[in-house]
Amino acid sequence: MTLSLEEKSVPALTTEVETTLKNTLGIDMGLKEFLVTSEGESVSIPEYYRKYQQRLKTQKKRLSRKKKGSKRWLKAVKAVVKQRKKVADKRKDFNFKTANKLLSKAKVIQYENLNIKGLAKTRLSKSIKDAIWGSIPVYFDCQSRKCWR
Repeated sequence: MTLSLEEKSVPALTTEVETTLKNTLGIDMGLKEFLVTSEGESVSIPEYYRKYQQRLKTQKKRLSRKKKGSKRWLKAVKAVVKQRKKVADKRKDFNFKTANKLLSKAKVIQYENLNIKGLAKTRLSKSIKDAIWGSIPVYFDCQSRKCWR
């Protein structure tokens, strides 16, 4: 059950922010640096997938040698899933921290509108996916809604 009241004496919350040069930050995403701001500050790519790639490869190979459906196969599946989750969690943490850091500096953030799906199909796909370009706008949106100033 939800009860909602509208009080005319309480001002409505507006999310519009006036864009000025002081409160705006531009972002350029790249493959050598994760992003470079309009102020010249750069954030390097953590490359979590490449760091854990060899370990993931060996775990997948061990999984392929197990008989499907056995207890050891399930144990190997859990190890692969755990490794992938570890990489995903590290990426997520990096994105949240980067978004928080940039949102504390500026109220308005402008970034490139890239065709990430199209770029991910090229020969640079592993680098683009490891650079997590696609999720950073989502984290900016999430963090900005959570911490309105």
